[in-house]
Amino acid sequence: MMGTGVSVVVIAQNEEANIRSCLESARWAAEVVVVDGGSRDRTPEIAASMGARVHHNPWPGFSDQWDLAISLASQDWVFLLAADECVTEELARQVRQVAARGNGIYDGYYVRRQTSFLDRPMRHCGWGDQRELRLFRRGRGRMDGRLVHERLVVDGPVGELGGRLLHNSHPTVHEYLANLNRCTSLEAEEALALGVRRSWLPPIGPLLRAARRWLAGDRSYAAAYAILKEELKNRVEWVPLQPFAPLLRFLQMYVLQRGFLDGRHGLYLSLLSAVYVFVKQVKLWDLRRAQTQAASRVMLSEVEVRR
Repeated sequence: MMGTGVSVVVIAQNEEANIRSCLESARWAAEVVVVDGGSRDRTPEIAASMGARVHHNPWPGFSDQWDLAISLASQDWVFLLAADECVTEELARQVRQVAARGNGIYDGYYVRRQTSFLDRPMRHCGWGDQRELRLFRRGRGRMDGRLVHERLVVDGPVGELGGRLLHNSHPTVHEYLANLNRCTSLEAEEALALGVRRSWLPPIGPLLRAARRWLAGDRSYAAAYAILKEELKNRVEWVPLQPFAPLLRFLQMYVLQRGFLDGRHGLYLSLLSAVYVFVKQVKLWDLRRAQTQAASRVMLSEVEVRR
């Protein structure tokens, strides 16, 4: 049955430690849909016990799983909620107000997200006030297809809500490093699949395309960041910048985004983020090396056959 409220959609896999608090924060929604990717713990049972509509789908990747979850929503507005996130009361009230207004000028809304690192809510490093596009009119939103760090794309004008999401991420160094290993592999695979182009010259073409798209849109900082990511990330490598990319990531987070004000947590997070950039570079190099070796073996076998 169609509704005029809000569908909260969640994708989850082995989130037994987080799913209860996540769904507790979404009790205000007209419906909650959880798509489980094959958990080996009690995630789906806990979700069902809390009234969520649970669907099972073997894990196809982040973007595809989100798109499936979105397709299952029945209400007029859809809110994306990760299993390790919680909606604050202020944000819940604002989302309900958007749904109650019905036909407004916006088809989607950014919200503010604060992420925790080693059980401490970060205020800086770019983790204290991230703008995330999460709420949209049903039928107007889809994922961007990325293998990792995927983003929502909304067809139509986008506004902003002031309420916050609380992201309970990386409670231990072990979990951060496990996530780093998984995500850097996915990013390297994505770059190879997209045919990332190495260039000694600045990527003028992609930058101009990004500028045109930004000027034609809402001209916000968040829109600029999302467009630049879509045009450049895992698509273009500016060779002179590559040796300095990890250092630049550290300086961005620790200095420009004032990570030093978060004390030791800010220092460690900035350093680990620089390591993330370096590990991704090495994994992409290794994939390219393996691809070249495989192509050489094929060529040699073809020569042998001709003989």
